[in-house]
Amino acid sequence: MRTNPLLDSFKYMFPFDRWTTAAFDLLLLAGILIAMWIYHRYPEQRTGAHIWDWIARTVIGAMWWQQVIWKTPPDLEGLRFWTSEMLKYASTDLQRGFVEHVILAHFTFFAPQVFAIEVIISVALLLGIWTRLGSLLGATMALNLSQGLYRSPSDWPWQYVFLIVKMVQFCVAPPGRSPGLDVFLTQRNNAPSTGLSGLLRWMAGR
Repeated sequence: MRTNPLLDSFKYMFPFDRWTTAAFDLLLLAGILIAMWIYHRYPEQRTGAHIWDWIARTVIGAMWWQQVIWKTPPDLEGLRFWTSEMLKYASTDLQRGFVEHVILAHFTFFAPQVFAIEVIISVALLLGIWTRLGSLLGATMALNLSQGLYRSPSDWPWQYVFLIVKMVQFCVAPPGRSPGLDVFLTQRNNAPSTGLSGLLRWMAGR
């Protein structure tokens, strides 16, 4: 049960009763150290706008990691429950049929992929690495949730709209370019972006 923001945040980070808590703390610490390194190395990063972008992507990255916690393998019943809810509350029959005949029918195949995708999103945002890719995945996931749970009485549809807008904004202006590893990745090589190198640089926001 939620109590207050300060205590809930503390419970989110401590104690280390699950590996997901320790992993989050390590990712958060790594993100802070990376931000300090980028801030020191690149003087142009020392602006209020860059600092705010770092705070924003860290908060959103923490939100995505929180979604990882309740769907870690092998216990995937939480994910199965909410996926099943889409059968009742999906916005269209097309999505309802897709969830029923594809996702739930092959749940053991798709569930670990959902877990892995949300890990990628959160790691990308917390560390500021390949944030365009992470944001694109996040926008896709948020769009799916917005349509799958559109009619759910326990959800507010606008929360997904806001998340989609933010993730698309991150795709357009990748937040890893504000103290994150994307700054280093995009500036260490000014050669033309082609092939695999070009793809990696695009994911980093070049």
